[in-house]
Amino acid sequence: MKKISSHLVISAVLLDSASMAQAQFGKFSNPLASNSSGASAEQIVSKYVGGAKSVMQADSKMLDAFGLKEEAAKAALQATNLTQGATKDNLESAEKVQTESSKALEEKLNCKKVSMDAESKKLFTAGMQDLGSGLIQYIGLSKDAAGFKP
Repeated sequence: MKKISSHLVISAVLLDSASMAQAQFGKFSNPLASNSSGASAEQIVSKYVGGAKSVMQADSKMLDAFGLKEEAAKAALQATNLTQGATKDNLESAEKVQTESSKALEEKLNCKKVSMDAESKKLFTAGMQDLGSGLIQYIGLSKDAAGFKP
């Protein structure tokens, strides 16, 4: 459990360091920054769908690592259903499943006795990588949305 917490702290520090470096050395290109003309609505939606899909894939893997197979299957199905042509209903459905997944993960992480075999640890780590990918996409989305002009 302490390893997971330390990985989260390290990830947060690395993300924060990257943004500080961008602020310090602004002349270097930032792959998360929007172009100078601003992002289109389609680009913003595309990044949102990509971020949501990565987070849902992360949830699926982490739930599976904890042995919550049914919840993992629901999250995996929602991740599969999130495509570039996602509708409002797809996004709302994914949001509902993601909220449920988060609650289930929170309950498992708050348990005093969390035990994982080697395969579960690998699966959980893969989920953390997907979660990081989703967060990076959301960070880029926030910058694009801030500069969005309809």
